[in-house]
This record gives sequence, structure tokens and C-alpha cells, in this order.
Amino acid sequence: MKIAIIGAGIIGRLLSWRLLRYSTNQISLYDKEYKNINNCSMTAAGILSPFSELDKLDSTILNLSINSLNLWDSYLKELKKPIFFQKNGSIITAHQQDIDTLSHYIKYIEKYTKNKIQILTKQELKKLEPNLNMKYAYWLPKEGQIDSQAFMNYMGELLPKYINWYEKIEIKYCIPHEVNGKQYDWVIDCRGLGAKEELSELRSIRGELIWIHTSDISFMRPIRMIHPKKSIYIVPRPKNIFILGSSEIESYDFSPISVRTTLELLSSAYSVNSSFLEARIIKTATQCRPTLPNYSSNLIIHKNGLIRVNGLFRYGWLVAPPIVEKIIQHIFK
Repeated sequence: MKIAIIGAGIIGRLLSWRLLRYSTNQISLYDKEYKNINNCSMTAAGILSPFSELDKLDSTILNLSINSLNLWDSYLKELKKPIFFQKNGSIITAHQQDIDTLSHYIKYIEKYTKNKIQILTKQELKKLEPNLNMKYAYWLPKEGQIDSQAFMNYMGELLPKYINWYEKIEIKYCIPHEVNGKQYDWVIDCRGLGAKEELSELRSIRGELIWIHTSDISFMRPIRMIHPKKSIYIVPRPKNIFILGSSEIESYDFSPISVRTTLELLSSAYSVNSSFLEARIIKTATQCRPTLPNYSSNLIIHKNGLIRVNGLFRYGWLVAPPIVEKIIQHIFK
């Protein structure tokens, strides 16, 4: 069976890898950039949060993501190279002036979490996250994170040994069974915003992130700061790295990070622990993420010989495993 995959983001790479289990496949992966380019999947913080995102998720994403952490766990155990992954949960917190917003948020997601969220006393919070200097916090133990950049880079090294990986290829058109004039049994389009001509409802949401380093602070799990206008994440990584993000601006703008976002992200880090003042900024990143109306409807579109997966917004890493499993089931049904 000949399969063409268009787009080398998390869906494209993960699907290519999982299809290798079927020895009869001839897999071709097309991408308009190089393997190590900072696409949406390379820029992502890798938060796996099916419950703390419920203020934006609809039932489509929620149902897809319930088993995501278990799938990631089983996938990563198959790799020869260890990839940072943890299921320690996530912490939800807010400053005193934002307590009403936090309370409203907690009441909303409690309708869906069914005892999966725990309010923390000061003593409990100190035990879970000794370096988090906040008065109010909740713990969602059924969440986790993955080192998205490490996984993407590893797939970039592994896959070209087994599949046809075409870099810097302009996709003139893709239709059922055909890409740029080449014939395939299946075509899977996961280009994100690259599919906008075919999916006019796609819109672009700009995100901005900062990588910082400090040896003075350690967190065991992602921290989400609730704010009336936006939520800010502080995501720990190995080697004393933290990723700060993420803004959501409806824009098709790939320019460098704004001063406004830089101040907001760094101020939030400082507000949870003043030792962040001496941290070092390693890099910043911006990316435009493909988004469908209401963030998630119609994620997978099936036609005879063509499957489209676009508009994953911030949830690509969360929903990639179940989406890939659904695509494989559909191909081999």
C-alpha cells in the first residue's frame, strides 16, 4: 500500500512512525520546510492537559484526549532513545486579585473532571511544588507533558531511514489518491495552515513563547496561571529549562515576540518565585497555529483516498496519538 503524508508536524511524523508497523506500506512524507524547522509542533511546550483546557475544549477534543497520556506512555517505551515524559499532573493557580476568575474557572471544569481535580492546602502545595510561592492552587493529577522538540528531532533522525521524506517540496495540489501527479492508495493532508486553500474556515492564532534557564528553581509539573484575559503557562523541562507561554492573538504574523508578551510572561514567572529574576533568557519563539471555528470541530475529514487533519490549534500534542490511531483504523478497516 502506498501512502502519502503531507506535512511533517506532529501528526505527520507520528503517523509515519506508527505506519512502519505495517511492512507492506510504502510511505512518502512531504513537507515544505526542512526537518528541523520551527513549525507549530517544534515550537509547542508539549503540555498534555485534557482537563485544564476544558474552558476552551469541546467534546470532540475531550473525547479524543482522555486516553492520550496512556498512548504516549506506550509509544515512548518503544523508542530506543529516552524522551522526557511525565504524568505528574498540572497545577492551576492565580493571584489574589484573580481569585474570582479562578473560582469561576474551577466551577466550570469541575462539571467534567469528576474528582480529577484537588484543591491544595498550603502544606500540600508546599509538598508538591516547594518553589511555587502561591496561596491558592489546584492539582489535576491526570495530566502530563512531553519534550516536544526532542521527539520531533528524534523522528527527524529516525524516519528518513525507513520512508521517503521529501523536504522543501511545494504541494501544488492534493486530491484523493494523488499528490503533485503521483498516485497513492491514501493521501493524508496534515499541513495545518498550508491547507487553507482547500479549507477556507481555517484561521491563524499566533502564539509566543520564551525559553529560560535557572538552577535556583525547580518545578515537577506545568503551572497554569489563570487570568481574566489569558492564561499563562510555566512549563518545566530537563536541565533547569522552563518554557513560558502562551499568548493567543488572531493574526497571521510570524514576526518576533512582542514587548507586551515578553513583559507579561516574564512578570508571571517572577510573580510565582522572585528567583526567576536571575534566570537567563535562552530563546524566544513565535508561531501561527491552524484553528477551526470553535477550536476543534471536524478535525478529521474522510474522503475516498483522502484524509484531512487540520486545525489542531494548541492541542496537537494532546490529540495526536488518538487521531493517528483513528486514521490507521480507517485505512486498514
